[in-house]
Amino acid sequence: RTKPMMITTMRAMLRAGELISYSENLMREASGIIWDGPSETKIKRTSGSYDDEWDALSIVLQMRELSPIDDYETRPKAVQYARL
Repeated sequence: RTKPMMITTMRAMLRAGELISYSENLMREASGIIWDGPSETKIKRTSGSYDDEWDALSIVLQMRELSPIDDYETRPKAVQYARL
């Protein structure tokens, strides 16, 4: 399951101060989240709250963590076949 991994990544970024958001909606959703479970790897919503933006951001951050870093030095060089 990837949800606990996404929650762990999101918590680590929040605690490290690596995540800055200007979305009032995201902050409202975050204020309605309750950390739960062993090692707090589960979340619950308070009644009447949503977590759509929270989930979307969690997915994006997890994709960022799992994506390889583009290394410009190992990228194949463009070859010039003709001089204009």
